Amino acid sequence: MKRIYLASSFSTRVDGDGNVHPHYRQHMERIIEAMESAGYEIFCAIKYEGWKISTSRTPSESVAKDLDQIDKSDIVLAVLHEDASRGVQYEMGYAAGLGKDVVAATEPGDKIAYFNEGLIKGGKIKHIVYSGADELISGLKKLYGQ
Repeated sequence: MKRIYLASSFSTRVDGDGNVHPHYRQHMERIIEAMESAGYEIFCAIKYEGWKISTSRTPSESVAKDLDQIDKSDIVLAVLHEDASRGVQYEMGYAAGLGKDVVAATEPGDKIAYFNEGLIKGGKIKHIVYSGADELISGLKKLYGQ
């Protein structure tokens, strides 16, 4: 079984109270459920934080938890959007620095940030284009033969 750290920005996808927007939460829940059903062990900070920017943990506690989970993972799968967060960018770089596989996942038509495009085209990270959770799982299976 592969352990996957599922990275995704959510600070730009919350309401004024810090709750993740329902549409984005559903999108991420479908991905998590599909990946778990396919036999992957997943850690996703958004889910871990209760679908809300944490008020019970300090930023340093949350970052320490995330980095610990990256350390324990085989793959960092970064769900990217045109507005990739600094946090996700850091998580990708941290994982790459550890020699872990990093996979960028984008939806069709999403513009890939300049630096991420360079990482993909330079062969530093892998890339999956997906339209839904099943297509994302299929892309992972193609990359990792599961």
